[in-house]
Order: sequence, then C-alpha cells, then structure tokens
Amino acid sequence: MPRRSSGIVRTAAKVGVVSHVVGGAKQKQAQQPAAAPAPAPSAGMTQDQVNRLKEIAQLHDQGVLTDAEFQAQKQQILGG
Repeated sequence: MPRRSSGIVRTAAKVGVVSHVVGGAKQKQAQQPAAAPAPAPSAGMTQDQVNRLKEIAQLHDQGVLTDAEFQAQKQQILGG
C-alpha cells in the first residue's frame, strides 16, 4: 500500500523553500543602503544667493551672527 504522507512532506518542503527564498529577498532588500535624498529645489535662487546663504550659515554656526542677525540677512538675500 503506498504511503500518502510523502506528498505532504514534499508540499511542506516546497513551502519551506519558497518561504526561505522570499524571506531572503526581504532581508537583502532591507540591507540595501537608502538612496540619498534628492536635493532641495532651488526655488529660482541664483548661485550667488546660494553662496551668500552658505556664508551667513557658517557665520551663524560659528557664533559670529546671532539668530536675529542671521534671519535678517537671510531675508535680505532672499528678497523678502
């Protein structure tokens, strides 16, 4: 008399293989480094404005400009 359990074992083995393959794909996907964020849109700023903003940001970070001075300079550069 043939054994019927061998079909169940093969099915269970196939499910295990599929589960392992899918789980491995998810793990590889999670290990990939995140893409670098896209640069912010320039909003029509000129290169001179960008450079000047970088300069005053550096001065602010160094403590040369106060928060209020930085904000005032930034508004002046942005024309507002």
